[in-house]
Amino acid sequence: MVVTICNCIQASPLEVSSSESCIICVKGYKVKSNIAPILESIFMKHGDIAAECLFKTASVRESFLEVICEIVTQLQNNDEKTIISKMEEIERQVSEAEAANIHVSWLRSYLEAFRRRNESMEIKAKTWMLKKAAEMEVRERRAELMAAQQRFEKCMKVLDLVEKNLNHNILDSKTEL
Repeated sequence: MVVTICNCIQASPLEVSSSESCIICVKGYKVKSNIAPILESIFMKHGDIAAECLFKTASVRESFLEVICEIVTQLQNNDEKTIISKMEEIERQVSEAEAANIHVSWLRSYLEAFRRRNESMEIKAKTWMLKKAAEMEVRERRAELMAAQQRFEKCMKVLDLVEKNLNHNILDSKTEL
């Protein structure tokens, strides 16, 4: 259940948009209105992930929850390259939440699956590049082999001509004797 506990609190209209400055209460936690739907969704799927937080101060728990919601938002709204570029920071934030006993194993599982998929895609790309390089090497070697075979065939023709010429000379020399 979401309850608006105040109208928009703004420091300055230029600094903060009204959607970010509105504070909403979600299951007892006061968070920015723009992340409230995400936090509700997390609570519906995983329960109160901050219930066993080592920090008892509500504002500290709320900060952790906001960070987790921001991570979820980043994962939902960004492309893979952007996520990959931010992965170290995301991992650090998730580790800090885990250290505070915020239950984010579901998020850790997602990040690990994302990382494995990304690693697999990188390996696939590298494998494709190696395969293309190997195919090019085979084509080059095949061309070298064909050139060597053509040289060999020319040499065989020359040797055949030399042999015929020698046989002819031998026959000529026998007839002269």
